[in-house]
Amino acid sequence: MFLTLSKNFAIKGYNEESILFNLITGEKYELDKDQVDFILLCDGNATFAELMQDYEQESKKTVFDFIKNLETIGAVECSQDSRPRVIYVNTVPELRLQLVHLEVTSRCNMCCSHCYQGEMYPVKENLGIEEIVPLIRAMQIMQVENIGISGGEPFTDPKTLDIAKCAEEHDIRISSFFTNGTLLNEELIEEILVLRSSPTFYVSVDSITPEGMIFRGVEDIAEANKIIDRIFRNIKVLVEKGIRVVVNTVMNTCNIDSLKRMHDAMEEFKVSSWRIGYPKKTGFFKDNQEFAVDFQKALQASFGLLQYHFIKGSPFDLQIEYLYRRALLDNFKEVKDNDFVCDYESRRESCCIKPNGDVVACAYCNQMPMGNIRKETLWDIWYSNEMQAIKNTRVKDVSECADCELRSLCAAGCRANAYFLNGDFKNGKDNYACKAVQFFRNDIVPLLERETNFKISNLIPGSS
Repeated sequence: MFLTLSKNFAIKGYNEESILFNLITGEKYELDKDQVDFILLCDGNATFAELMQDYEQESKKTVFDFIKNLETIGAVECSQDSRPRVIYVNTVPELRLQLVHLEVTSRCNMCCSHCYQGEMYPVKENLGIEEIVPLIRAMQIMQVENIGISGGEPFTDPKTLDIAKCAEEHDIRISSFFTNGTLLNEELIEEILVLRSSPTFYVSVDSITPEGMIFRGVEDIAEANKIIDRIFRNIKVLVEKGIRVVVNTVMNTCNIDSLKRMHDAMEEFKVSSWRIGYPKKTGFFKDNQEFAVDFQKALQASFGLLQYHFIKGSPFDLQIEYLYRRALLDNFKEVKDNDFVCDYESRRESCCIKPNGDVVACAYCNQMPMGNIRKETLWDIWYSNEMQAIKNTRVKDVSECADCELRSLCAAGCRANAYFLNGDFKNGKDNYACKAVQFFRNDIVPLLERETNFKISNLIPGSS
């Protein structure tokens, strides 16, 4: 029998670390050098007997057990005929780029009041498919694992699925699509199901009332009703097809009084997760402050929603910016001064590529491009001193937070928010984080300890 590494797996890594990466689920399995060397031999050109003949007797059992483990996770295929496969592997320096948030177009069929990039990227300046294909090849060389596809609205652009297919051909998983959900239909969803990846759909839902759709630029009540119905119908289809759906909501004056109704809708439509955030003071939102909620009122509304979530039995994963994320609480620990700021939101090994080719540290950093792939390689931009300085910023490096004991809870907050609010990316305070962590300590922690099994107050600075 010939052994071949499954097309659903790839080797990723850098000089000091290698992993076996599941291109469907995103699961990772650490590999040592000997294991990597053996997997590279599983290219479909050698039989099991031929692979084993070069090993001494005492090593054969170890190799055999390793093969059985590979079979258990579906990483190797056995066949009577040779089925050659090229196994791509490359070593890259640390810090390895693992996730790219790719904004494939700036075109959008909505005009949201909180759009963080506004009109920064004219459609005529968008990257073409002939530019994105070599970019994906560059990502493969850099050992990128995942691409999240966004826009604008990605499904306004016919090249979106071609980009996804191209990424998979280069052993990169499509981890997510970010969409407003209005352009989905069963035919398109069936095309997406053909992809090898199992992407999560992040669907923006900022209102369940037609009046609230003014926040998304829709003033006609009848049209707003149609759009809301269409979005939830498409969410229902996605869920029924087994696709994981996460709903993204931005808290604003149009939805703050209907959050519990929205919670009921999330439960009814069986979404996997509901993520609630606060609009950033950039892009269109700088000129749409009539939709801004007093932050203290927003915190109180979040508290009431979290209470309701527990009363309802936590029917899905709820995430509230700054205040509650179950995954963090499951492994709760204080942030240390030597920890990296970007690690707090798991963004240290990621970047965003804008529709015009600008490369930024994260999607919100529109005004701080590190370079443009039309002028430089992605490799040079990622490993530039400027990008690495951001990714290697530690909590202790943010001077404005040096005297605050609560930095161990917020990791100095969001640096992009610090820039929007105070004009200082490196050292400025994220004022929202400052208020939120105090509220977390004083109000959220007691709630968590009453409603859950979490006992974390002894780890919270200043808690009694």
